[in-house]
Amino acid sequence: MLRAAQFYGTTHLLLDIRRRDTSSPEAATWITEVWLPEAVEAMEPARLRIAYFMSATRDQLMRTSPALQPIVRDAIARVHSYEIALFRDEGEAVRWLAA
Repeated sequence: MLRAAQFYGTTHLLLDIRRRDTSSPEAATWITEVWLPEAVEAMEPARLRIAYFMSATRDQLMRTSPALQPIVRDAIARVHSYEIALFRDEGEAVRWLAA
């Protein structure tokens, strides 16, 4: 995914994860501690923006799971050199990316 973003010169990504298996704390930690820092560095100086488009069930899990909640809360905080937002509606996700 990162190679495609670099090839096309885009830093605004829409990730459709509606049909993915349930997230694990290990996978979420890898994304936030390994993949995101690499992606940010690869796309500098542009700011990376990622919209996660997900099912209501997955969104509920990501926001309420005691294991995932702190990881997700930190990832979507506005204190990073990237921006992440979670969406249940694809149109809202696209509008956020375009803003």
